[in-house]
Amino acid sequence: MCTLRREALLDCIKTTFKRHCDIRWSSMRQAVATLQKNLPSVHKVLQHMSDTANNWTTDTASRAMILLRRIDYKFVCLLEMWSEVLVKLEYTNKSLQGKRAALEVASSLLSGLANNIEHLHDEGVHKYAAKNVCDSMFIKSKFTLKRLRKVKGMAGEMAEDEAHLICTEKSFALECFKLNDRLKSEIKIRSDIYHTFSSEFPVRKGLK
Repeated sequence: MCTLRREALLDCIKTTFKRHCDIRWSSMRQAVATLQKNLPSVHKVLQHMSDTANNWTTDTASRAMILLRRIDYKFVCLLEMWSEVLVKLEYTNKSLQGKRAALEVASSLLSGLANNIEHLHDEGVHKYAAKNVCDSMFIKSKFTLKRLRKVKGMAGEMAEDEAHLICTEKSFALECFKLNDRLKSEIKIRSDIYHTFSSEFPVRKGLK
């Protein structure tokens, strides 16, 4: 990234990031939480960068405009949701790293995490928070309608409009459901493994 662009963005965030690592919940949580907290400021900087009259290059203005188009109501909703999910994952992960974390305790922690994830399926809270953020940035705080692509027919048949219109709200709800279901499933599997080991090998309940 251009030094000037990087400095402009970091100046509005005022946070020093650790090197990102996919298996480190802390780094992911920090990155998402920082963007969530400073999104209006980041959006304002991108707006400034998108105008070449502000002495930014054409390339910078073009890249900034692409990012601005991606910051919509759905993006903010997902940002709000992921911020909460990662906080819960990081808290549980740190608890599991305790030197004396017993297997049955680990199983209980993961089971509790799965229940917390279940409650996140109701995305209403995230929509409300996202609406306030979008309103502060003067972005439309509602989902849009998009026409689906046309479906090719068999040889000799006319291509048909698959239908219609699809509401991005339904698409968002589906993404939330898939995320919720996958997280719960993986956490439940890990919890069951710890529970099984705790039951079959009592001597391993306390880790020294």
